[in-house]
Amino acid sequence: MGEFEEAIKANEEALACTPRAASIHGDIAALYLSLGRIADARAALERGLAINPDDRELTNVRARIEFLEERWADATARFRVVAASDADGEYARYYECFFWLAQRRAGVLKPESELQTC
Repeated sequence: MGEFEEAIKANEEALACTPRAASIHGDIAALYLSLGRIADARAALERGLAINPDDRELTNVRARIEFLEERWADATARFRVVAASDADGEYARYYECFFWLAQRRAGVLKPESELQTC
């Protein structure tokens, strides 16, 4: 078993103690994304959203799933929220690049962004 699978197992064990922890579902979804298991990631995401639809990390994972599924309009909307909600700015530029890319993939010739390059 690899590191990601071990981490999924550990998070699933944690859910046995705190089944309504939306953030743990988000962690599991992110781990599945790292393994390229998009359907499993979406299922974990949906479980977390059922608990807390406003969770920031779930919005982040949702944006990445929508990007991988080439759902450009949805990914654009989510990455806009994720980039804007990064209070310390640590990841804002990273997610703003995805925001820009999703717009370009959607056919927007001049995407909204303050970034010059990504």
